[in-house]
Amino acid sequence: MKKENKHIFRSPKSLENLDLKINNEINGEVIDGVFYNKNGESYIIKDGIIDFTVKEEIKGIAKIARDQYKIQSKTYDKNVDITFELYNEKSEETRNFMVNLLNLSPENDVLEISSGTGLDSEIIISQLSEEGSFTSIDISPDMVKIAYNRLKNSKINKNITVGNACSLPFNDNSFDIVFCNHVLEHIQDDTKAMKELYRVMKKGGMGVFQIPQDLNRESTFEDNSITDRKERAKIFGQYDHVRIYGRDYFDTLRSVGFKVDEVDYTATLSDQEIDRYRLAKGEIIPVVYKPI
Repeated sequence: MKKENKHIFRSPKSLENLDLKINNEINGEVIDGVFYNKNGESYIIKDGIIDFTVKEEIKGIAKIARDQYKIQSKTYDKNVDITFELYNEKSEETRNFMVNLLNLSPENDVLEISSGTGLDSEIIISQLSEEGSFTSIDISPDMVKIAYNRLKNSKINKNITVGNACSLPFNDNSFDIVFCNHVLEHIQDDTKAMKELYRVMKKGGMGVFQIPQDLNRESTFEDNSITDRKERAKIFGQYDHVRIYGRDYFDTLRSVGFKVDEVDYTATLSDQEIDRYRLAKGEIIPVVYKPI
């Protein structure tokens, strides 16, 4: 991160502004340092990565995710590509399709939620200029390290962080664009995360918040009493999915404050393109806006 970016950050715990101490800076980039405040909170910057982990929040699904990706991080990219190939997909084409829905301008300030190893981040950054900025956050330190190494040579103003979508370490109205693709189904308190996404989005900003959804189901279904991994995978699609979203997902987003366009992009695509991008015919993609 550049030291000039200090103003977008706040404590994810006390919500107060943070001071910055720089221990190592190279070509204007803060490599090592610490964010801190008078309450004794501190968030370490090491090897260019800002760690906003709040230890009390690493429990339940969040702990499962961190533990899982600690193991999977080194082989994640390879395994993801294999998964795409099993469905006769090309990973890059599908990722480009989703990122292009953002309709980015070069000067945008973009936030990506649950950025993983930075595969989508790389595409986003390629569409930005030095007048724009890119910020990412992911709960897994191991995944974030890979993302940082993938992106570090880009000249785009960027902030690569570890943290939780339910307590984002960013000030209000910081981002033009928020990309949250297949994330909310993993989060226990998804409404809290939605409120955070709304808070940090600039007025007039937009985002794409895609999730797996059963459009034949009116109401979202979740059942925390189901703990067997195989049973959860059978019911929810993946063992680490918390719920199956119904059509009420769009209204939940609206209740937070977003204006929501329910867009059927498959209506504009050929059957071949629908299959290539692994969309279900009639699949609705929520494009959200924060009113001015």
